[in-house]
Amino acid sequence: PASARECRTVKPPPGKRRIAHSLGLAASLWLGVGEAHHFFATEYEDEEMVTIQGVVTEVRYRNPHVQLLVAVTGEDGDSEVWAANTVSPRSLPRRGWEADTVRSGDALTLYGNLGRDGAKRLWIQTLSLEGREPIYPVGRAP
Repeated sequence: PASARECRTVKPPPGKRRIAHSLGLAASLWLGVGEAHHFFATEYEDEEMVTIQGVVTEVRYRNPHVQLLVAVTGEDGDSEVWAANTVSPRSLPRRGWEADTVRSGDALTLYGNLGRDGAKRLWIQTLSLEGREPIYPVGRAP
């Protein structure tokens, strides 16, 4: 049978482990940014902005992106449901948006990037609720 000495796992020195962990973290962050950019580019118009007003019908405050479903009255008087998306819930509290900030039934105004191909979709740049300061979920005023 093999002795305990022969079956021992050899670990790299602490400095080399730190370097390996740092490289792994850097690679995962870089890939994450690339994936997020890819998502936006395929779903939303970079230069075409729109403002919508409506009433929230559903709030999905969960990963990977917070989504609001908003009933908007169209020019023809019919109601249309728009899907308004923004960053992950982890990023929002530092920008003034908590899980209970927006609720079903709230009237609001949204400004953001229009969905591609005429989709009733919006990437939120500014969220305005009556009587409150605007919220900029991506971190800057447009």
